[in-house]
Parts: sequence; structure tokens; C-alpha cells
Amino acid sequence: MNDTHQRGDELVAEYLANVRQAAVGLTPERRDELVEDLREHIDAARAELAGETETDVRMLLHRLGDPAAIVAEASVGEPPPPAAPVLPTPPVFADPPPARSNSVLKIVLIVLAVVVGLPVLLCLAGFAFFMTVGNHQPSAPPPVEQSVPAPSR
Repeated sequence: MNDTHQRGDELVAEYLANVRQAAVGLTPERRDELVEDLREHIDAARAELAGETETDVRMLLHRLGDPAAIVAEASVGEPPPPAAPVLPTPPVFADPPPARSNSVLKIVLIVLAVVVGLPVLLCLAGFAFFMTVGNHQPSAPPPVEQSVPAPSR
């Protein structure tokens, strides 16, 4: 047996394994029958190839189609497989609601700080400025002479 034929056997075995895997929903008897029918069809088609190459085998398998599609076609009219026993499922508890993001609170605090805090800060700064200016005593102003009118008699 040459390497090319051996590689072809490997490709066919892989393809049939994929068919078997896709046919898990069929009864074991129907699955075995399907795989055996495909094997016979593939063997007959390979025998007709003159000087088989890996590409020839790949093309042959490609023409057969996707294993899942073959199984779907083969399962038409088949009774469904017996259902697996249904085990009781544990109760599902709803997840608690997600914690509210603190980002909204942060934004509100920042806005309040700017809207309320900034004017208050400016007022305090202005008050402090005027207090320091008001405490500064300039030199005494020159006395102002006032003339007081004499009382008339």
C-alpha cells in the first residue's frame, strides 16, 4: 500500500468519524447502517479512480457533502431516539440586581461642588480680601477745617 492510498484511508476514516459523531441522534442501528452504506459508496468510487491522489479523495468526500447534512437527510422519517430521562433541575435563583454604579453619584457630587461650592469659595475669598484691605489704616487724613456759622441774634 502506498502513502497516497494510506492518506486516502485516513481521510475517509476521519470523514466517517464525523458522520458517526453527527449521527448521535439516530438509533445505534441506523447510525451503523448509515456509516456502512457511506463506506461502501466511498470504496466503490475510490476503486473507479485511476491513480488515486489525496486531492481525488478529498473531492470525492466533498461531493458527498457535509456529514451533518447527510445525517439530517438520513433521519427524515426516522422515529426520534428514546428520550433521555429527565432529571429534576435545581431551582434557579434570580441574581440580585446589579449594584448601582457610583459614577452617577460622583457626577452629582462634582456638579454640586461646582454649582454651590465655587460661588461660596469666591465669596469667602472676596470677604477675606476686603477684610485685609479694610484693616489697612492709611495715614491720618488732614484735619478738615469747618467754618461754623455764627449764631445770629
